[in-house]
Amino acid sequence: MLCNVQQKIPCVFETVILEGSSAKRQYQQFNVLAGDIPWLWARHDIKPNKAGLRKQKQKGKLKHFTKCEQNESQCSGAGEQRPTSQSDATDGVTILWDLEKDFKTKPAEWIPASGVKLVDGVPQPDDNGHIPGWVPVDAKSRQHCWHLSVVNLEKGFAFILQRRDDHLEIVTCDMAELCGCTLELIGTNVNGNPYKLGCKQIPLHLLIRHGSIPISADLLIDRSQLARWFVDCEDGKIEGIVWHCGEGQLFKIHRHHLQLPWPVDDPKLSMLPVTIRISHTDDEPNALFKNLSDLNNSTFSSLMVICK
Repeated sequence: MLCNVQQKIPCVFETVILEGSSAKRQYQQFNVLAGDIPWLWARHDIKPNKAGLRKQKQKGKLKHFTKCEQNESQCSGAGEQRPTSQSDATDGVTILWDLEKDFKTKPAEWIPASGVKLVDGVPQPDDNGHIPGWVPVDAKSRQHCWHLSVVNLEKGFAFILQRRDDHLEIVTCDMAELCGCTLELIGTNVNGNPYKLGCKQIPLHLLIRHGSIPISADLLIDRSQLARWFVDCEDGKIEGIVWHCGEGQLFKIHRHHLQLPWPVDDPKLSMLPVTIRISHTDDEPNALFKNLSDLNNSTFSSLMVICK
């Protein structure tokens, strides 16, 4: 069973936001209704504005001050406790957010991600001070240009990188088959391009469904063993591991959690042979479609040599 990662790129039907009381949530004064067009959505967190950032900065000062007080109390044997108005079970300091004044404005069609805490129907910030959510990819937005390069919204298909036995495939897939799934956008202009796809002159971007590229190693959940595997094994040249559990829970380990560097030279994903299989047609192809169509049914030694 593959679980969805509600902090990345989901593919769902295009939705319409209508004012009015929600039938699902008593306090929500809008309805999110599904249309009949599959659509790509991009993650969009609502983050603190300048006023909110000042509160976060003040939290850091209070946290440092609280720790200093605790250290002094331990040294002197005093029994004083940190102020309860600023304490919680995590780091001793909480922020009293003003959700109307401390955060940037939400886009009109923004919706909260699954799992975001709601209080009276209002999405609440997480421990990082962000409210995770989604916006539909805007076909006219430069901000979404690389998302748009991997989909044809009119014909409803996307470019997907998937595992097939001991090699990879770049395929076109109907977006209707991906509805409700979450995917990762990788490529030339995304996150520093750790997989070394394409080049400036011929950028290459692809979507990978979360959980679709398994690892074959039988690993114990042991910190030292995992660290050795990441360092010593060729299969360990990956960014991290996500465990998909039967009840929809997700657990992950990233190389950074083990104080290991990322990116690495010759990551595992980039070193597998890859075949291009384009099954859709497009009368007005974008650059990616044209480039990959010209290479259709070709096999390459790795992702790194395509579009170079």
